[in-house]
Amino acid sequence: MSIFAAYAARRFFKPFLFAVALFSILAFLGGMLEKMRLLLHSSASVRLILEYLCLGVPRWTIETLPAATLLAAMVAISEFVRSGEWLAVQASGVKASAFWRPLLACSLVVAGLAYAAQRTVTPYCSRSLQKLWQERIHPDWDWGRYTRIALAAGPDQFLQASEFHLKDGRMEGVIFDLTGPAGLERQLAAAKALWDPLAGRWTFYDGVERSFERAGMREQAFDRMGSSLALPPGELVARTSDPGEMSPAEVRRYVERAGGIEFAPIAFRIGLHAKKAHPFANFVLCALGIPVALRLRRRSLVLNLCAALAIFALYMWLLQAGKIMGAGGAVSPILAAWLANVVFGTLALGLMWRYEI
Repeated sequence: MSIFAAYAARRFFKPFLFAVALFSILAFLGGMLEKMRLLLHSSASVRLILEYLCLGVPRWTIETLPAATLLAAMVAISEFVRSGEWLAVQASGVKASAFWRPLLACSLVVAGLAYAAQRTVTPYCSRSLQKLWQERIHPDWDWGRYTRIALAAGPDQFLQASEFHLKDGRMEGVIFDLTGPAGLERQLAAAKALWDPLAGRWTFYDGVERSFERAGMREQAFDRMGSSLALPPGELVARTSDPGEMSPAEVRRYVERAGGIEFAPIAFRIGLHAKKAHPFANFVLCALGIPVALRLRRRSLVLNLCAALAIFALYMWLLQAGKIMGAGGAVSPILAAWLANVVFGTLALGLMWRYEI
C-alpha cells in the first residue's frame, strides 16, 4: 500500500467507524423500545435483558453499513476539497483517481467483511437471541408448536400437518405427498407421525397409503409405517421466517429443498440473491458518494450527513420496492435483489463520468 493510499484510508475509516458506532447505538435503543413491553412483563434479570438487546445489534449494524460507507466517502472527499489537497494534486498533474481509488478499495474491504459477517456473526447472534428469548426470558410460552403448517421436505416431497410439535418430534393430522414427473405418485395420510432418532426417519401411525397410477388410485390402510422422510424436526421448519437472519448457506439449503414446490416462499429466493447484493451496496454507494461530495464541495459536515442519509433512504426505498415487485412476480428474484444496486450503480457511473474522475 502506498503512503497516499494509507493516508486516504485513514480519512475514510475515521468517519466510517464513527457512523458504525452511531448506528449501533441507535439499533440498541430501537430494539429496547420495540421489546420494552414484553421485556418488562418477563421475569428475566437486567443482565439477560441487556444480553438480549446486544445480540440484536450486529444484524442491524450490518444492514446499515452501506450508509456508513457512503458517509465516510463523502466526508473524506469533502476534507480533501476543503484542505486544498484536491486542487493541489490536480495542479501537479496527478490524476484525480488517486483520491477515489483508495476509497473504493476501502469500500470493497467493508463489503468483504459484511459478507463474512452474514455467514458467521448474523446467524450466530440470531440463533443465540432466539434461544435466549425462548428458553430464559419467556420459557413459559410454547414456542415449538405450529398449527396448520405446510413444510418443504424436498423438491419432490410436500408435507402438511394440522399440528407440529417441534420439541417432541411429533406431528398430527399428517399428509405426506411424493411427486414425480407426472405429478402426485404416492401419499401417506396418517393420524400422527413420530420422529425416530435411531432410524433417522419419520414413522407414520393409523393412516392410509395411496398410490396414484394410470389405472387409478390404490389405497391401503396401515397401523404403523416407516417413511422416506429423513429430515429431523429442526430442519423441517425453517429456523426463522426472515432470511435476513440466516446465513447464505442456510437460505440456499432451504431454497434447494423447496425448489420444486410451488408454495416455496419467494422471500427466500429473493433473500438468497440479497445475501450477495447487500454487501456490494457498500461499493455502489461509495462510488455514488464521491461525485455527490464534489458537488457539495466545502459544505458543512451536517449537510454531508443529511445528504448521505437522504441517499441511503432512497436506496432502501428502491430496495424494498424491488422486493415487493419480486414478491408480486413483476420481476425475477435476482433482479428484485439487485435492482437498487443496478440503478444507483448506473447513476454513480454517470456522475463520475460527468466529473471526469
